[in-house]
Amino acid sequence: MNKKVKRILVNPYTISLVSAVVLVFLLLTITMYWLDGYTNHNEELVVPDLKNLSETEAENMLKDKKLYCEVVDSVFMKGKKPGAVVDQTPLPGAKVKAERTIYLVINARSPRKVALPDLMDVSVRQAEAIVKSIGLTVGGYEYVPSAYKGLVENVKYN
Repeated sequence: MNKKVKRILVNPYTISLVSAVVLVFLLLTITMYWLDGYTNHNEELVVPDLKNLSETEAENMLKDKKLYCEVVDSVFMKGKKPGAVVDQTPLPGAKVKAERTIYLVINARSPRKVALPDLMDVSVRQAEAIVKSIGLTVGGYEYVPSAYKGLVENVKYN
């Protein structure tokens, strides 16, 4: 071997640098293997479709797959079964790890209660818009003689 190359190879700085590079490489390799095992790499579950199931049915289905569920919201939708799952996060078909939480939005067991707004002395057109904006419907009109045309005189419920 050439004297220059031999001197570089036996130099303490070169030996330290090579040792440090090898040590960092070994630590990174060991860390990556440990992370693969710790995070269950390549072990994923497919999220089932829970829509239209009851809350308890969804919970039981997820329990069989080693997943959890949590109800985060409820909405009222006509025509849907009370207590049925309306939406979920993550969506059906998504891949998750075991023991993760699936967040559910369920259909309310009863419609939300709203206060009937004060519609006295408001035009029929504006009163109808106000009623529709809070989710109610106008059942009908009863016309009474008045000094003003198209003005709400009284409101009846049921």
